[in-house]
Amino acid sequence: MVVAVASTVAVVATSGAATPAGVSVTLGAMSGPVSWILLGAELPEYTNDATWDCWKPVVRDTSNTPSKGLPLRDLPCHPCVRTFECVSPTPNEPANLIARVENVWGEVFDITTLKVDGMVAAHATPRAE
Repeated sequence: MVVAVASTVAVVATSGAATPAGVSVTLGAMSGPVSWILLGAELPEYTNDATWDCWKPVVRDTSNTPSKGLPLRDLPCHPCVRTFECVSPTPNEPANLIARVENVWGEVFDITTLKVDGMVAAHATPRAE
């Protein structure tokens, strides 16, 4: 269901040059099921204990305090995010890919979904060039 929702949305936000109208589009596009997803889930190998900090490299948050994740709806409006684009995966990309994010430093991250404790969560990974 999340992929179907994401595939109907084009570019969600472009910060910096975003106008107030662009911001309202962002909030509207990030409402519904996609906005409920918590970003940050990572299941380390050999354990079932999820961590919730994979969003920190996207915005270069260097805090050592473990977080409880970041609601996906908050990422497009973060001042360190240049673009947030909901995408449909191509045949060469993971089927659970839902978004691509570029930060103000030009780093690009893929946002994928996964299940953690029975709920849908999201994980950010640097995009391999």
